[in-house]
Amino acid sequence: MHHYTILMTGHNSKPWIEQSLMSALLQDYDNFDVIAMDAQTDDGTYEFLKEKEKEYDNLTVVRNEVRQYQPQNIYEGTRMSKDGSIIITLDFDDCLLHKDVLNTLNKYYNDNVWMTYGSYVKSSNGHVAGFGRYSDQVIKDNAFRKDQWRSTHLRTFRRELYFHIDEKDLKNDDGEWFKVAGDLTFMWPMLEMCGDRFEFIPEPLYVYNEGNNNSVNRGEQASEQLNNEKILRARTPYNRLETL
Repeated sequence: MHHYTILMTGHNSKPWIEQSLMSALLQDYDNFDVIAMDAQTDDGTYEFLKEKEKEYDNLTVVRNEVRQYQPQNIYEGTRMSKDGSIIITLDFDDCLLHKDVLNTLNKYYNDNVWMTYGSYVKSSNGHVAGFGRYSDQVIKDNAFRKDQWRSTHLRTFRRELYFHIDEKDLKNDDGEWFKVAGDLTFMWPMLEMCGDRFEFIPEPLYVYNEGNNNSVNRGEQASEQLNNEKILRARTPYNRLETL
């Protein structure tokens, strides 16, 4: 039975945090932890998390001393996870689709699978979104950054794979942690290192909340996201790993 770490990150998410957290804690699976990285929330999110931490031995809540954004919180949360764990990323305002998500992942993970991505349900209309598996040609050419973005929720990866990423590649050209487009900073390097050792899971396992006005796909942050994507696409691809 694989060990999983559900790594939750986010800022002010009081309307959604209970559903999000409980979707993680109530998984019908015995071997997992939940780490919640609180990015200096000030709307009661942190207080709710700390109360739940008293009830669940497998929940750890960490509050940033100075606000950090997703890439840095993913990095620090992954460092806290157990050796050999499989990391699952979950935003504070989203949730896992059902209680058997970890059991479903167990069907896909074996020694030759180092990471997965998948499909998600849109909260606004229940429609399923996903962009399919990368083609054999993209994998052969190590051209993940040249293809359309596909590696959406639910994103999971082996802890050991993540730490083959050079920390500087999680940061911008000024050496500062990216604030948005954080998923691109770690998914592309890991895909490149995996080669074909990943799985696309067509079955939706995640609910993406489109009702959060703080979404990076809205407003001025959308421009920053597109700019960061351009920077990351231009970076040198990682070489494929033979072993972890």
